[in-house]
Amino acid sequence: IDSTDVPCIIAGGLDEHNVTEAIHITNPYGVDSFSRTNYEGRAADMERCKDPDKVKAFIEAVRNA
Repeated sequence: IDSTDVPCIIAGGLDEHNVTEAIHITNPYGVDSFSRTNYEGRAADMERCKDPDKVKAFIEAVRNA
């Protein structure tokens, strides 16, 4: 990422447990979390919904990185 002037956003498998390390390694313009901040183990339609606790933890981890 450092070798380009294009702002890069990292995504894919990021959650509150690994986003800090990912930010420190890549120094991205931004980060994205999709499935890892969703509800788990619920009906199929709920698995596509965000879990507010996971979202909050993800945002806190990003801000503290």
